[in-house]
Amino acid sequence: MRTTDSWVMKMIDILYEKYQVDSSFYCEMSNLEKIRGMKGILAELDKKKKFPYTDSDLEVIKDIFSLCC
Repeated sequence: MRTTDSWVMKMIDILYEKYQVDSSFYCEMSNLEKIRGMKGILAELDKKKKFPYTDSDLEVIKDIFSLCC
């Protein structure tokens, strides 16, 4: 797994926890499946987040999207 992939997965875990979204949607996937399905993982986060994103988190999400989608 590339270093970038590790960073992406760590940030996704942090964002899901921060915005109180259940991570069972992606927790059973392999890392490769997570990277390939990142658009859906980000959509799930956006759909189920409990409150609005901070500006800094929006930048992280944009970075993840540009790397994976």
